Amino acid sequence: HFYVQSFCSDTTSSAWAVGHFYTNCDVLDTYQMGVENFDYYGVGQGVAPNCYIIGNLIDSASNSYFPYCSDEFANSGSASLKFVSIPAYNGAYAITPEINIDDISRLRVKFYASTGKYFTSQYARDLTVAIVTDPTDLATQTNIKTVKVYPGDALQYEVRFDEYIGDYNDDYGRYVMFSSELFTAATVNTVFIDDVVFDTIPECVSPKVREVENKSDCILLQLYEGTAPYQVKYI
Repeated sequence: HFYVQSFCSDTTSSAWAVGHFYTNCDVLDTYQMGVENFDYYGVGQGVAPNCYIIGNLIDSASNSYFPYCSDEFANSGSASLKFVSIPAYNGAYAITPEINIDDISRLRVKFYASTGKYFTSQYARDLTVAIVTDPTDLATQTNIKTVKVYPGDALQYEVRFDEYIGDYNDDYGRYVMFSSELFTAATVNTVFIDDVVFDTIPECVSPKVREVENKSDCILLQLYEGTAPYQVKYI
């Protein structure tokens, strides 16, 4: 982005006007990637974020079930990235630009996600985060985590890469892939993501939530990883 301001006198200036430009796709440091909010590409079928690789694991020849920028269920701004998968076109995916890092296991990704209004049993509500060594060869994909996404306002999710040990050739990937692949008997999987950001895993990390289970008179919460003391609060 760039900003321009008029100086009309020594004491008077205009509001800032904002403009946008795109550079050639290249390897990016995490600070250069910033927060990807999908707001500046337009919206609609066939509209993809700059330098992302989009496709479908079943059929990459047709873009009918490719992710695209949508004006629905954004966490901030005006757009999100929408994924839709069905059994015949299972695995809508989007791969980020290459990240300039030798050991991606030091990183985490945080993002907001929602299933929008889709919350019946036919919807899977799954988003898989993976690391890819070669985006032209998805056999180099290593799934890191599949998160269960909820409807309504977008919630923030975090996926850490500290357990990643490379692909089947022991090569370390530097691309991250999001996909709405179906793993259940559900007939459709729709997910919106927004405000994607990469940074280094902090020294004091949050516990990972393994499971939240509703009981008739209580909620069972299972946490794992780490030995530090912790506290739990609810709203």
